[in-house]
Amino acid sequence: MDGDDGRAYTGPYGGRGGPGFEILEQPSGLMFHLPGAPAWVDMSLRPAKSDATDRLEFASGAFEGVPLNFDRDVDGAIAGVNLAGLMRFERVVPDGLTYLCKTVEPIGAAIDGAFSAFYDDYVSGAGGDNIDYDLPYQRHLFLQWLCEERGLLLHGSNDTSIARLEPKRRTMGSARDQNDSGISACADGTWAMAYAILDRARYRGSFHNVVMPFERDGTEVRLYHFSIGETFLHASPGPFTSGSVYLLPSDGFKRVRAAGFSPIGLEFSNRKPVVPIARIAIDPKDFPLLKEIRGHDDSRAIRFVELRQSLFRECRHPQPLDDGYRLHFSRRPGLVDDLKELGEFLQNTFPWIERQLDIQDEGRITLTLCGSTGLRDVLEGDLKRAREIESKEEV
Repeated sequence: MDGDDGRAYTGPYGGRGGPGFEILEQPSGLMFHLPGAPAWVDMSLRPAKSDATDRLEFASGAFEGVPLNFDRDVDGAIAGVNLAGLMRFERVVPDGLTYLCKTVEPIGAAIDGAFSAFYDDYVSGAGGDNIDYDLPYQRHLFLQWLCEERGLLLHGSNDTSIARLEPKRRTMGSARDQNDSGISACADGTWAMAYAILDRARYRGSFHNVVMPFERDGTEVRLYHFSIGETFLHASPGPFTSGSVYLLPSDGFKRVRAAGFSPIGLEFSNRKPVVPIARIAIDPKDFPLLKEIRGHDDSRAIRFVELRQSLFRECRHPQPLDDGYRLHFSRRPGLVDDLKELGEFLQNTFPWIERQLDIQDEGRITLTLCGSTGLRDVLEGDLKRAREIESKEEV
């Protein structure tokens, strides 16, 4: 701990377009605060139980012992922090960005009765078909009731005709535990709906989505943050489309550790195929936080997508690994710089991915990326799309 008793670490930290967090100095000591959350969500920090300098850790609760490792700039000032060795946040100037905090209100007896009757009449025997939801209550309330009262999980998609979900990842998360091959599902109706309505066929870039639950003395709140690229948010036609939320049995699903280290999250994964119980059609107007979706500067992520697509089109004889791919290239001017740029992006955004760049004398260059079965799935999809684009251009 610094001689100023930790005051050097106080202030806001952000990154990846989200609200980030703040470290506050309180009479009781340093506190970890999520902007927009009530004060009772704050978590206390203490000097890490090690000889390492510039290191704090959570003092209690589900995050107890999780480290925060700070780094400094050339002038010795705190420049950022790495949370749990998984995500790095920059020291930033406050910009007013906060989580949207929603209190989870109990569903009244009348609505509960209507949902129970609808479930018994239409959902339990749907056999995977679409349900004609015609109750006068918002869809997200019914979806949440299904999670809480019937123990179901939810999966949102633009695809409205999935008969069986297969355990294969299509996107990468910031933590290793979020990236095994599997079917992703959640226990939050609003979160699932967000995946159903974002038009992924047209969208390029990053989709920032965070849902965090906290509970104390019978009061539960959930912190929400949804953000897409600023340009796409204001594009015409708009960024949203119709989709479906699939209702899934919870058997075989395991909870994904939130941020890679806490078991309190609402995300689940299943490594085996799952047949949905039913599905519900979702339109953008059904999404309760549509006007709360933020926009962020996505130029860096778009550059990453374009660079990745370009490089994968050059790749010849890719070799699948158990947890990634080995990619082979023929040397050309600028190739090494492009591969290093790709590696820097991966280091900053997906630090769990292991990277190795081998430059051989005979002009061959090999890039090995590994870290999870889900990474292998994502790279396999990228390589397939790169070949499809190349084939279309050759026609």
